[in-house]
Parts: sequence; C-alpha cells; structure tokens
Amino acid sequence: MDTPITHFTVNSMPEKSIPEHSAILTPRETFIQAGIHLMKAEGPDSLSLNRILAQAKKPRGSFYAAFESKEAYIAQLISHYFKPPTDVLTIFAAGAATGSHDTLRAWASWCIQRLMLASGGGERTVSLTEMAGRSLNPSVSAEICEGLFHERTVALGKILSAAQFLPGAEAEVQACLLLAMLDGVETRASATQDPGLLEQFFNYFFNHLT
Repeated sequence: MDTPITHFTVNSMPEKSIPEHSAILTPRETFIQAGIHLMKAEGPDSLSLNRILAQAKKPRGSFYAAFESKEAYIAQLISHYFKPPTDVLTIFAAGAATGSHDTLRAWASWCIQRLMLASGGGERTVSLTEMAGRSLNPSVSAEICEGLFHERTVALGKILSAAQFLPGAEAEVQACLLLAMLDGVETRASATQDPGLLEQFFNYFFNHLT
C-alpha cells in the first residue's frame, strides 16, 4: 500500500475549447464546450447567458432548444467538467467488480493529471466547493454542487468497499471525508498552481489507509 501513486498512470487529455471546426459538434455539445472555455478562462462568474451565447456563436433559441433552462445547462456543464475520462471510468468498473486496488490509484492519477494540465496551461481548476461558495451566479447553486459531491461520494464508497479496503458503511464515511479533504486540497493546489500538494495528499492517504 506504500507504492507512490506516480507508479500508476492513466492517460488523460486536457479539456478542449471549442474547436475551429465546431460544426462537427451538436448545439448541446457546443454550448457545453463554450461553458468549459469560460470557466477555465474567467471562472464560474463568467457564465451569464449572453457570454455563453457569444462564446458558442449560437442564437438564444438554439440554447433553449438544447436545454430546457439555464439551470439545467449549468447542472450538465458542472457534471461534464468534473467527469473523469472514459479510461478512468473503465478501470473503475473493472476494479470494482474484481476488488482491484488500482481503482483508487486510477482515480487519484486522474485528479492529479487534471490539475497538472490546468497548471501547465496557466489555468485554474475549479473545485465543487469553490464553485458553490464563490460564484455570484445564482444558477450555480449549492444544491447542484452538493448533488454532484454526493454522487462522487457514493461512487468512491462503492469502490472502497469493492476493493475490500473497508466495509460498506465505513467505506462511504471514508469516501465522504476523502472528498471533503480533496476538495480543499485541490482548491489550494489550484490557487498556488502546485499539483505536488495533491500528490502529497494521495500518497499520505494510501500510506495510512488501514
């Protein structure tokens, strides 16, 4: 259990802004990519409808044809922004079924790589806590962020339990504490552009997990 997580890596691609040939994207995907671009460039407070429309180069009618409301759009945007890439989810699924310890290492690797990619590009990642607590935009509600945090907690709890680190009930508590601490560490590491803080956190977690 004391193997550094850097020994287990997962390929992860950076989130991309709207490509030059954005016609290949559906309107829904174009709006999501526009929101990601705005979040990375200016933070969550930039997510006004006018800014989103301008970034996507789409009319207002196209937005409401793709999303029933701005609140629904924001929920999809945040969910997409924090969703791990497919390769990590595949490892999660296989590891949870077999009890593989690599499930947690894949997830940790993704978290670190995500922050390293952002720091390398001079950008900041945005944690769920920061999204809810610092945004002045009422569409970015605490309820939306809490729901996404709960989904991550349940998923990680199942992984911990399936990997036989901890019993089911204790695994969910451990997962909740881990994600709460991770959110704070990620915010600090992002603000200081120091991915090493996140790596230290996971190494400590793996070395002290009983």
